[in-house]
Formats: sequence, C-alpha cells, structure tokens
Amino acid sequence: MYKFVFILLLLFVSAGCHKNRQISRQLSQIEKIMAIAPDSSLGILKQLNVSDLPTGRAQARYSLLLSEALEKNDIYLTHDSVIRIAVEYYSHRGSRREKAKTFYYLGRIYENARDFDAAVGAYTRASELLEKEDHRLRGLIFNGIGNLYSEQLSYAEALNMYSQASEAFRAEGSEQNLGYTLSSEAWALVMLHDAKNALAKCQEPLEIAKRQNDTSQILVLSQYIAALYTFDYNNARTAFTFLDSVYRQYNRNVVPVDDYSLWGYIHLKTGDLKTAAYYISKADSITDNLYVLSGYHALQSAYLEEEKRYKEALSAYKLSAELKDSAHMAEKEHLIQDLERRYKTQSLQNSLNLLKTKEQYQFVIMALLGIIFAIVIVIILRRIAKDKKEKERKLEEYRNFIDQMQHDYNEIENEYHSLFRHSNLQDEKLAGFKEVLNDRLVSIRKMVEIAATSGNNSELFLKKFRAYMHIENGKSQQLFCNLQELVNLHFNGIVDYLKEYYPNLSYEDLNLCCLIYLKIPANGIQLICNYTNSDSLYNRRSKIRQRMGLSSGTNLEDFLEKLLHR
Repeated sequence: MYKFVFILLLLFVSAGCHKNRQISRQLSQIEKIMAIAPDSSLGILKQLNVSDLPTGRAQARYSLLLSEALEKNDIYLTHDSVIRIAVEYYSHRGSRREKAKTFYYLGRIYENARDFDAAVGAYTRASELLEKEDHRLRGLIFNGIGNLYSEQLSYAEALNMYSQASEAFRAEGSEQNLGYTLSSEAWALVMLHDAKNALAKCQEPLEIAKRQNDTSQILVLSQYIAALYTFDYNNARTAFTFLDSVYRQYNRNVVPVDDYSLWGYIHLKTGDLKTAAYYISKADSITDNLYVLSGYHALQSAYLEEEKRYKEALSAYKLSAELKDSAHMAEKEHLIQDLERRYKTQSLQNSLNLLKTKEQYQFVIMALLGIIFAIVIVIILRRIAKDKKEKERKLEEYRNFIDQMQHDYNEIENEYHSLFRHSNLQDEKLAGFKEVLNDRLVSIRKMVEIAATSGNNSELFLKKFRAYMHIENGKSQQLFCNLQELVNLHFNGIVDYLKEYYPNLSYEDLNLCCLIYLKIPANGIQLICNYTNSDSLYNRRSKIRQRMGLSSGTNLEDFLEKLLHR
C-alpha cells in the first residue's frame, strides 16, 4: 500500500516538474520572437493559463513579458496591475537586465499615466541597473527620459537625452529605432528654433524611413522639412515641390489630415487661393488645440484679405487673437504646472543622485573595511602559520633528539660499561657514579617510550617531554659532580690543571671537557647534557676555545689530548 502511494506521489511530482519546464520553454520562445512578432507574442501569452504558472520567477517573467507585449502592440497601460508582480520579484532577485527592463516598462506606464515624477524615478532606477553592453535597453530608457523632458517643454534637455538614445541604437545596429530617435532630435531642434541643424538632422532619419518603407515616419519628417522651408527660410515654393513629391511617391497623392493647415498656408503663399481656402476650411475640424485653431483663423484671415473680404478677414483675425490670448493663458497655467513638476523632478533626481552617492560611499567604506579585515585575517593566519611552523620545527628537533637517543643507545651503553671496566676509582665512588650514570640511561629509555606512546599527538609529546626534561635537569648536577672527580683521578689531575691554568672555564665547560676525555661521541654528549640540537653543543665548544685563548680553527679534542702529556 505504501509503495503504491509513493509511486503515485513520484508520478505527480514528475508531472509537475515536466509542466514547469514546458512553461519555462514557452516563455523563452515568446521572449525570442517578441522583437520580430510582438502581436504573435501577445496572442500566445493571452492563451497561457495564468493559474498554471508556478509562483515566483515564472509569474514575474510572465508579468514582464505581458507588459512588454502590450507596449509593443500600442496598448498603453496607465496602471501597474500587470507589471506589479515583476516589480515585486525583480526588486530583490533576478539579473541586472531583468531588473532594468522591469523598471523601464514601469516608467512607460507612469509616463502613459502622466505621472512624470514617478516615471523619472523608474527610468533612473533602470539606467542604474543597465549592463554595459545592453545598448537597446539603454536607448529605450534615454528615449523615455527625453519624452518626459519634451512634455515639460524642456527641449534642450530632451535633445541631450534623444542624442544619447541615438548613440545607443547606433551601437546596437537597430536602424529603425535609430530613425525614431533621430526624428525626435530633429523635433527638439525645431522647437529650439535651430532651423539649420534641424533641417540637417532630418536627412538621416528620412533616408532610414525610406529604406524601412515607413510611410508614417516619412510623412512626419517631410512635415518638419516643409515647415522649416516655409516659416524659417520663407521659401513656400520649395516646400510645395518637396511635399508634392512626397505625397505622390509615398501617400498615393493624398494630403495627410495633419498637413491640411500647412498645405493650405503653402498654397496661400504661392498664390493658389482656391486650394488654400479648401484646405484651410478642412483644417478647422481636425484639432482642439488653441494654438492650432488660432493659426487656422490667422490663415483664414490672410486668405479673406487676399479675397478683399476685409470685414470677414477682420472677424477671423479677432477670433485668432482671442484664441491666441486664451492659448497664452492656458500656456501660462501649463508653464506654472510644468515648473512645479520640473522642480519636483529635479528634486527627485537630486535625491536619487544623493542616494546613489551615499550608496557609493557606503560601498567604498565597506570595501575598505573588508580589505582591512582581510589584511588582519591574513596577518593572523600568517602568524598562526608561523607559530605552527616554529612549533613543528621544535617538535622535529625533539623527535630527532629522541631518534638519536634510540639509535645510539647501544653505543652509549657500551661506553658506560667500558668506562667502569678501566676505572681505578674506589669502590664507593665508582658505585655512586655508576648509579647516577645508569639513571641517565634509564631516562634515555624513558624518553624513547614517551615518543613511542605519544604517536602523532604533537601536543601530548611536547607536554610529556618538557615535564620529564625538567625532572632530568635536576639530576644532572649529581652526575657531573661525580664525573669531574672520576676524570680527575683517571687522568692524573687533569681537571685540577684546567681549573688552575684556565680559570675562565665555567662548571659546564669543565663538564664538557670531561666527556671529551672519556671519548663520549657528540651525539652521546647531546644525550647526557640534555642538548636538544647540535647547535647547542657547537656553541659550547666555541665558548671553551675562546676562554682557553685558542683560535677558531683549533681542534678542541686534539688540544685537550696534548694537555694529558704536559
């Protein structure tokens, strides 16, 4: 029964994992075709059952893709209900590109809702998260910020943003997007009354629009060019020839509704009053913009004046003036609102820059603290490693010392027995010395045992070794006291001679000389004197040569041997 339940559970989990992978693949495919087929992407997204999406990343990804698809299909959202899941998820997780893309589309929603302050905040956040090589998204963000400045009549700032967007799209190689941002640059130059640069700027996007067969963009740019020729260069004839050619070639010889006022004025300036009257009358119903209506009635007044219908011309002129005054009043209010909005926008931008600077300072401080902490850790680790290395060196010396004792034990024992076979000491003293020296051999065996029982536990070995050596050092005095007496008797008072003629020799120096007279080898002397390394013995021998007035090259053993034949 339990086995059956387990199998069912396993099949359920496998089915769920397969379903999740399938959804992930679908979202990846939608993302790939989004740029070339946004309408198909939107259709597929709408067919997906949202309830099938697992929580977390999949829902956030779907939310972002749906927001992008709606935007690309000219369905402009004015609330964040669709993208909210993506914002909440990617605010703390996901790649930098996913975060930047999310805040860009959030900025687009705020822009559509005309909440410019929030839009600036979202676009700024997106620009801070941009990856260096993401030229497309960079272009979209700067274009969005440029639109905000243009809405606030800040055309110089808008031109700067559009220029940066054009650079990004040029780097990406996106000709269509480049054409749109260059067109926006041209519009900003027109509004800044920079006719020369505006006319020059129109040429490249116009060529791009022709290559792309983008009729709507061709007509927009043609309107800019014709208006520049008509109003800034006072050359209505060139404007007429240019626009007429464009209409014939790209719009089936049909005048766009948006061009009625301009086309009527061009005909008025070229003397075709009948055509001018037709298009001017048609333009009356195409807009509710006060400036455009004022311009329309001004055109009508100019036309009526040409027709010598002065009374009607005066009425049209008065109506134009009234509409212009109303437009000025509306513009004044609009400018006040724009000034307030621009102030808020600038304040928000300053706050974001301040926060960014603060975060940078915090990052630098944390980085410095991290570096200092790392240096301290390295120093501590190096100190620990050095102490460990020093301890290992000491331990190696002790182990070598024990190895020497174990290796040379038999040799020392033979020397011990030979010493007493040839000794003529009195029985009582001989027995005492023999007992002390035998204790030393026992201690050697004890240290060998310590090394064997400690195994690889270095701390235990050092502890036992040091404790035992402390005890053994106390026994040395008794050993060497009998040793000097033994050597003095055995070698015809040599110790007394050394004390008389070399008074600078210390008690320890005399002990070493005695061991040399007894022919004890160097490693045996190390064992008996508790020297833990050969350097200790070498230093003691050097001091003896100095105190006896011998040169550094004199062999101490040979010199002591000569003293026996004094």
